[in-house]
Amino acid sequence: MRYEHLVAVNDLSNPAYFSVSRAQLWRGLLLRVEQPQLFIPNVESVVFLDKTDEYLLREMRLGVLLVKDAIRLQPASTIHFVTEPGEQHRGGQLLLAIEEPEPESLFVRFSYEIPSGDDPEDSQYEDYLKEMWRQVDAECICLIRELAESGRLDGGVH
Repeated sequence: MRYEHLVAVNDLSNPAYFSVSRAQLWRGLLLRVEQPQLFIPNVESVVFLDKTDEYLLREMRLGVLLVKDAIRLQPASTIHFVTEPGEQHRGGQLLLAIEEPEPESLFVRFSYEIPSGDDPEDSQYEDYLKEMWRQVDAECICLIRELAESGRLDGGVH
């Protein structure tokens, strides 16, 4: 199954609206990689098994669920997660891509891909996932906006 959606970061039609810079957005997306517990409910632990400026290998524990991600970074542009299948999940991929069709008009495109199953109930599960992803991704951008407006994304995270 493939699914993607676009989330607006700035509302340029409202001059009173705080405008997030591309650098702040990138630092916020990196924060989602490095401190996923701020963005994803039920993250109990995060361990980085390998870490460079352009690649991370991490394990996250969410209750009984263990998620192992290989993450490739293209600075200020994209983050590509490849999740290994586990006992309780199929694995898959997520690509976060910053889009800027005009200056300060920032969007994040969230592109998901997971293996499809053979069960007839899979379409209900996939509908649930799409709704969950829309909600979690919108909340992610809201949190990044809040952190940027408070000045917490002005530096410190590469």
